[in-house]
Amino acid sequence: MNQRYVRASDLKSFSFCQRAWFLERQGRSPASSEDRNRGTTDHHNHSHAVERMVQTQKYSSVLFLVGLAGLAAALLWWIIR
Repeated sequence: MNQRYVRASDLKSFSFCQRAWFLERQGRSPASSEDRNRGTTDHHNHSHAVERMVQTQKYSSVLFLVGLAGLAAALLWWIIR
């Protein structure tokens, strides 16, 4: 069995992009500058989508808590009435 050592450059490549690291280990040649630019744009767009999702989750959590507080207030008002 051929055991391959993990080099620091492998760790750097993996931390930057796991897919690129995998493809390099499969013997694929590095991407052209056009492919790399497209990949950078895709990563940038994905980053913005993740940021919007996190913001949406925060807003939905706040709205849920506000709704829950309103329900509790309505229930309390109904009991006291």
